Amino acid sequence: MVMTSLPDTVVVDKHQKTATKLLLMENITVVVPLKQPITFVLEGFYVPPGYGSLLFFLALLDFVVVLLGNGTVMLIIIIDRSLHRPMFVMVWNLVACDLLGATTVVPQLMIHFLTGERRISFSHAIAQGFCVHTYGIAVQTILCAMAYDRYIAVCEPLRYHSIMTSVRLIFSCALAWFIALLGTGVLFYFHIDVPLCGNIIQHVYCSNRAILNLACEPTPENNIYGLFLSWTVNTTIFIVIAFSYIKILQASVTKGKADSSIRSKAFQTCASHLIVYVLYKLGVVIIVLSHRFPSMSQNIKKFCSILIVIIPPAVNPIIYGLVITELRKSIIKLFRLKTKLLLMENITVVAPLKQPITFVLEGFYVPPGYGSLLFFLALLDFVVVLLGNGMVMLIIIIERSLHRPMFVMVWNLAACDLLGVIAVIPRFMIHFLTGQRRIAYGHAIAQAFCVHTYGAAVQTILCAMAYDRYIAVCEPLRYHSIMTSTRLIFSCALAWFIALLCIGVLFYFHINVPLCGNVLQHIYCSNRAILKLACGPTTLNNIYGLSMSWSLSTSVFIVIAFSYIKILQATVTKGKADSSIRSKAFQTCASHLVVYVLFEIASAIIVLSHRFPSMSQNIKKFLSILTVIIPPAVNPIIYGLVITELRKSIIKLFRLTVRQI
Repeated sequence: MVMTSLPDTVVVDKHQKTATKLLLMENITVVVPLKQPITFVLEGFYVPPGYGSLLFFLALLDFVVVLLGNGTVMLIIIIDRSLHRPMFVMVWNLVACDLLGATTVVPQLMIHFLTGERRISFSHAIAQGFCVHTYGIAVQTILCAMAYDRYIAVCEPLRYHSIMTSVRLIFSCALAWFIALLGTGVLFYFHIDVPLCGNIIQHVYCSNRAILNLACEPTPENNIYGLFLSWTVNTTIFIVIAFSYIKILQASVTKGKADSSIRSKAFQTCASHLIVYVLYKLGVVIIVLSHRFPSMSQNIKKFCSILIVIIPPAVNPIIYGLVITELRKSIIKLFRLKTKLLLMENITVVAPLKQPITFVLEGFYVPPGYGSLLFFLALLDFVVVLLGNGMVMLIIIIERSLHRPMFVMVWNLAACDLLGVIAVIPRFMIHFLTGQRRIAYGHAIAQAFCVHTYGAAVQTILCAMAYDRYIAVCEPLRYHSIMTSTRLIFSCALAWFIALLCIGVLFYFHINVPLCGNVLQHIYCSNRAILKLACGPTTLNNIYGLSMSWSLSTSVFIVIAFSYIKILQATVTKGKADSSIRSKAFQTCASHLVVYVLFEIASAIIVLSHRFPSMSQNIKKFLSILTVIIPPAVNPIIYGLVITELRKSIIKLFRLTVRQI
């Protein structure tokens, strides 16, 4: 009985095992490891439509602050020999470390916000991860070295120079970087030969853990080493810094009884270091705590995860500049020295002029007998501008079918062109015909105000037009609900308001500025040409003028570039289904883009002309007025040729007028 039942049991067991295997293998998919070259895709932030340019600007602002702040501190420490001391050498290393962290992460974020590009190659991902982790460790090791330096400075002031020799200083800084590089190097050594089965990194930047989360198999060695490294570095550095400051506190309390200045000196030398360390640790704590709240928005979590690479690098130079007296004095000293050298160059003491002031424009050199020819050329350009822009404005007013956002903005651009030309060309014609170069102070300010307003308003109006074209192409079904009459009026009014406000503030600095000369070294009046005649420095106007020009040009370029990148993407995707979309997008956008490029080329030629000292002065002066003679004359032709509806309306009006005649 037993012998006959045994095979049945074996058969049953075999069937059970086979069934179990089939159940376990069901729904299992075999994942093939990726082969090089691997391209990762960063999950990144969720950017709501229309907010990319704003986020790009904020990231750019942070990056500029980091570069300027840390760059200034590094430069000051290098050129000021009185700062070639251990504390400032370590500050220099910390600032360099901050630049490493910010430069590794922020540019990638700017590209993501502006273009939506989230791809990154394997080598670049490893490099970014390595630099981020090196930054995270090096910040702490350098702060540890600084704590050791402060401990010796306060607790052993008489032996400080014999202990912190040049050799020991170099060794301390080198050791701080070596520990960071070695720790991170071993961490990334575990990436060698690790097969990856995915390419989407669930983070806003590449890191060791984010990359190894894509591994086809567990990575326990890396996990254990990573946790051990983090715990060891953080704990060791905390113990060293805590021990140093306990000793510093004891020394300042005991020695401060005899001399109260010791306490203030200890505070000045240690406060900045302690604030920087606490600030960094707060950033780390926020990152850790953000993962303890599952209901928190993913965007907020991701933002918290980059706090340590955007806040400390931007704030640290300010902390050091405010707290460390010697560094602050060196920065102010250098700034004043450079300002004095720039302002004192070729300055002669001249009594200020009294009102009414009459300026004399340097103007063109007109060879004898050529005045009438130049007058005719200026008159020809003036007539072309008046007829062309006047025709466009008239057509848009009387043709009801053109009472639409795009043409209303074209009308504003034509009005702006007329403003620029009327401010400059008539004065040239008088100069060429009669040789008259004098201009009253009030007229000079008015001409300069109009010229600068024209330059700013052209850009802001083109910016508003780019926004309109972006909505028309990318959101055609919602276009009329977005670009309502109210929003259209607001867009045009805002474009003019920004231009008038910027230029109004620029000329506000002219109030009560004494002038010690009356010969304007230009062919028309401008802000800079007038203030060059000031008896004293005009630092505020210089700084504001440069900041305003850079901010306005950069902002407009970013908006227009963003708009056309999105338009290009939309035409490529939608054009596959309907080829007419591409031609329609070209018709509506080409004229705007050509006008903007033409204005920027003219501006670039003006800038470049000053880089060639050997160039004829007459040619330089002619190039300086390209922006007010070429675009206003050519723009109506561009719009008339490219925009079909405007061209048809002009032809229709012309034929109607001919018939009536």
